[in-house]
Amino acid sequence: MAPDVTFQEFQESLSDLAEPTGIPPAMRARLKTFAAEVQALEGITVEALAGLVRADPSAISILGACVGLSHEALQNQLRLRLKAPNWRSKAKSNPELIVEALDDGFGLVARIERDRVQAWSFSDILVERYASRARGGRSVTQGRGLENKVEEIARALGLSYAMRCRFEGRGGETGPCDLAIPAGGKDALIVVAVKGFNATGSKLTDTFREVEAMASVRRPTQFVFVVIDGIGWLRRTSDLTRIYDLWSSARIDGLYSLRRLDSFSRDLAAAARRLSLTA
Repeated sequence: MAPDVTFQEFQESLSDLAEPTGIPPAMRARLKTFAAEVQALEGITVEALAGLVRADPSAISILGACVGLSHEALQNQLRLRLKAPNWRSKAKSNPELIVEALDDGFGLVARIERDRVQAWSFSDILVERYASRARGGRSVTQGRGLENKVEEIARALGLSYAMRCRFEGRGGETGPCDLAIPAGGKDALIVVAVKGFNATGSKLTDTFREVEAMASVRRPTQFVFVVIDGIGWLRRTSDLTRIYDLWSSARIDGLYSLRRLDSFSRDLAAAARRLSLTA
């Protein structure tokens, strides 16, 4: 994918990671769509909500937010209540079990029934719940906060993934990545580097080396995306230029900042369709 912005335009898109940035646009749009789907239901029942999950398994994450569960807490609760480590497979085969678990444990049906008749629109409530969940993790590092936003996009697209792992490329060689889709190791088809720095230093040069390693071992059928941000890059123009050059020479498939996450979401969705990971 050829660059759709100049180096200067990309540099100008970098932001101060100390500032809150809210919910990624793709996730905000998904929340509004889900809210409209809920409002269109004749009644809030386990069966009706399970129908929404069957149509789009990523709705499980939104249902968790409806009852105040973080993504990690949601995963732990479902593993506990369903007595199964791989509860995701049930999202398509038997979503009623997941909705029943959330209803039994947290009163999901009554909570949504009450929320959708409040003075605020149900969409507003969902956005606020998701934002509150995101704010709960903002005390982690700036880089991890950027990872969270990228992870939210992958989740909103309904993609399976692994975080902070290595992937296998040409000839069994491996490279580092912060997100691998649908999994790490030899199963990785899409890999993403996610690096955010407000401070300058050697870590920015290390980032270039990591991205270069990803580009060097990738198979022709693998996609490599890079998401970076932070004002630290403004003082390491040489490292930023070298990463941009990897994009302009087609050694990586895309370079994004927080302000360009809409483009990342579109390109990730397109890559997933080409690889038959989504319909």
